[in-house]
Amino acid sequence: MDLQLTGRTAVVTGASKGIGLAVARALAAEGATVFAAARGTCPVPGVTSVPVDLTGPGAGALLAGQVGDADILVNNFGGVPGGSMAAGGFLDLTDDDWQRTYEMNLFSTVRITRALLPGLLRRRGVVINISSIGARAAFKPVDYGTAKAALNNLTKALAEEFGD
Repeated sequence: MDLQLTGRTAVVTGASKGIGLAVARALAAEGATVFAAARGTCPVPGVTSVPVDLTGPGAGALLAGQVGDADILVNNFGGVPGGSMAAGGFLDLTDDDWQRTYEMNLFSTVRITRALLPGLLRRRGVVINISSIGARAAFKPVDYGTAKAALNNLTKALAEEFGD
């Protein structure tokens, strides 16, 4: 399949394994220049690994500084932190559990998108946010589902504000 991505620059977060790795591999196979942001390295030949803690407040600036303007941003980074997995329910979740979950599943995407959006707009690029069925169906852990629901809302708000 030719998606006409040769000469395009893509950034994929959480790209060292799972969905992010598969996305990075597919974009590279289509000819895109791919930057894979994660704590680990992306084992795909030709993909540039950007080792970064995506929950850190400086992650967006670091990534934007290394990548420059991008055509595609895939915000895939996320997951369920350990404290949330161990919780039996809502009353077992601490403020720290909620904070870690939101840092991982919402605030990292906000920071990365904010840092890369000016270049994406210049190049008429796209933002793809990977969410979860947990955003629409209530199941444990509740902090993860609410963070993903917030991510869905962020995605819609960005489309309304910046999409043509």
